[in-house]
Amino acid sequence: MAKIDRRTILLGGAATAALAATSTIVMPGWASATAPIGPRTPIEPAEFDSPVWRDLPLLDRQFLTGLSQVFATFRKHARTIWGDYRPDRTQMVCPYWPGGDASPDYAYVLNSRQPTSTGDAQPVNLPGALGLGAVYRITRGAGMDAAKSPSGTVSSADIAGVPTLLIGFTTSQPGMLVFSEWLATRVMVHEAFHQYQSTWKPFPGPAEQPNPTDYPRDTENAALALLEDAVLNLPPDQPPVTAAKALRTYLAIRATRQDRLPEVAWRDGFYQRGEGTARFAEDRYVRLSGQQLADRSRDLTTGPALLVWLGRTRGYPVGASCGELLESVDGPRWRTRMSQGDCPADVAARVIGVPTADHRDRLVAEAKEALDYAKLLDMVRRADLPDA
Repeated sequence: MAKIDRRTILLGGAATAALAATSTIVMPGWASATAPIGPRTPIEPAEFDSPVWRDLPLLDRQFLTGLSQVFATFRKHARTIWGDYRPDRTQMVCPYWPGGDASPDYAYVLNSRQPTSTGDAQPVNLPGALGLGAVYRITRGAGMDAAKSPSGTVSSADIAGVPTLLIGFTTSQPGMLVFSEWLATRVMVHEAFHQYQSTWKPFPGPAEQPNPTDYPRDTENAALALLEDAVLNLPPDQPPVTAAKALRTYLAIRATRQDRLPEVAWRDGFYQRGEGTARFAEDRYVRLSGQQLADRSRDLTTGPALLVWLGRTRGYPVGASCGELLESVDGPRWRTRMSQGDCPADVAARVIGVPTADHRDRLVAEAKEALDYAKLLDMVRRADLPDA
């Protein structure tokens, strides 16, 4: 029986391989092909012979350096990341939040064809090498009004008929991005993708998102879900045959779980579609920009932690990993189905087909044998899922 270590299980299918160095973007102050940076690495602003640039506050230069890398990565790799998801082409209003009870008194405007519609737009003469195009600074107007009413890390608003991303940055304000570290760029890409998703048809089922505390306390369902995680735990760019086999086994286990507990189809699919596709875009941006993926291992040996994983968190890596495998099997066509209400597993079921009868039972049995299902089942029992 093959042995599978605890870290592999707890990664929940997250891809861990980095892309080749030739895929990365390189510029002073950014991640490089030879020295990739982690999420907590400080952003070192690019240095330019520009009085305007040097006079900006350090955090502003860090913020603009981070955006510069995001823009460059999407200009070069947008089709690989997610086709028409283009934060580098979307109007942005980016206020600085000073912290405490103070509201922002200025914001940067990017990608605007009519900057005066956002407020008292004054050009900021930034070095062209940043690749940010025309950047403006506003202190009042429609853009500032919108910026002072944030709804989360990244939000959106309609300003003079133009869809606009609102991206607050700060040193300490809760709910805002702290652009002193590179983590902020990947969070921004992820959260902005949720704004992009707002035009999609809703996922079928109840309108409210599933509450993890309401997830079924079922030992076998939990162990089978962890078995799915292990099956999907493959690096990106798998050969089509390998990817298809993994998806087929995953679908067989998923069908087994849904036969036992039909409600998990909505509970799992909701997060796998919303958070999983955002994680897919985020991770592709991270790899293609030369950054390192985060360590996303989880300790699932306690009941409360396991319940949150089952009821919500595993939707991130499962949806992303399923998407990567679909890329290998069917190319980017699967992405178009997301806007129609599907989750990645639904598309995989259409592309590959859900194994049935003896075929399904055989695939599940093989996965249990290869990935030490007995150990997973024992871990779930020891975790002792809390009562509802």
